[in-house]
Amino acid sequence: MTSIELIPAHADDLSSPSPWLRLGILAAPRQEFSASVAEILSQVTKPDRDERWGAFWATESFEGQVRAVGLCSFKAEPSDLPEVEIAYFTFPHREGRGIATAMVRELTETSFAIRLSRHRPHASARERVVQDIAAVRFRAGR
Repeated sequence: MTSIELIPAHADDLSSPSPWLRLGILAAPRQEFSASVAEILSQVTKPDRDERWGAFWATESFEGQVRAVGLCSFKAEPSDLPEVEIAYFTFPHREGRGIATAMVRELTETSFAIRLSRHRPHASARERVVQDIAAVRFRAGR
């Protein structure tokens, strides 16, 4: 199982990135990657909300150094219904390593519930990650 740590994300994080964030972005193979991350960051940090329902950088330790590997967030604070939607983005050069699953797991541990689409035979990778995490939570009786 991939082990990550979530660190609160803020709209201005890229203006003077922390060393772990700079390492994660510099490891990307494409130069336009920074622009993509900036766009996603601006989307997930609005509107302003309680930090526990906000956006988070996913970090992982590689060769003794902590690096950003993705970005995840709650789409909004919970409403009257006991559920909340999530969004996540694994840095493309880190895909296929269980990071999306780890981000969803971390977010669901602090949320009330997540809105799941019904199982479809041809579910996207994104849907399968969410369904797998939800199935684990329900089997564990959480």
